[in-house]
Amino acid sequence: TGCTPAVQTTSPYRYCDATATTTLLAQDDLVIYGDVTPDIVWNNFAGPTNVQEVDNPSPDAVNSTAKCISMNRPKETGGSDEIGWPWEGALSESFNVPNIAEYNSISMLVKKPYPGKVCLELQSPSGGSSMIYAEYTATDDSWQKLTFPIINVSGLGATGLTKILVEIHREDENNNDDFEDCIMYADEITLHKAIIAGKLYENGKPYEEK
Repeated sequence: TGCTPAVQTTSPYRYCDATATTTLLAQDDLVIYGDVTPDIVWNNFAGPTNVQEVDNPSPDAVNSTAKCISMNRPKETGGSDEIGWPWEGALSESFNVPNIAEYNSISMLVKKPYPGKVCLELQSPSGGSSMIYAEYTATDDSWQKLTFPIINVSGLGATGLTKILVEIHREDENNNDDFEDCIMYADEITLHKAIIAGKLYENGKPYEEK
């Protein structure tokens, strides 16, 4: 089918279907954790992560919010609940997004002193989940925005998104002599219907470029 450019937009990409052209605007974003969502409760997952909401330790241009969540990320030396696992992190069951399939990506701000893999696991009450990853490459311990494509949420079922597990550093540090126990931070979890990595996505597939 043919496509026409969306009106009043500077994006070089087009949202296309057989019948309509849509302009993607800022209101397509939905912040599900951040300063505007005071009722989200976080708990430890799979280890002594000591998850808590704290003051933003270093507000900057990337993240100027007042609060964020912190979690202790210890070095694993045996894989027990007392020591920690690569997948330990923060779990919240405070979400209610039945229309999760309408969103194309999810972003999160992270701050951590070690590079490594970050994981978001989207879950439903029945246990259905969609696990998505990103590589964290910054090494300067500053806030960084990670954006994950939402590829397949069919496993979440009719209830949609109700739980999120943040695995802040999904790495096995048994053989990393340089790794020290540290505090890592996460903030501003946001669903998007718009642009990820310079392209528009629907169900994980890029739209046709102009």
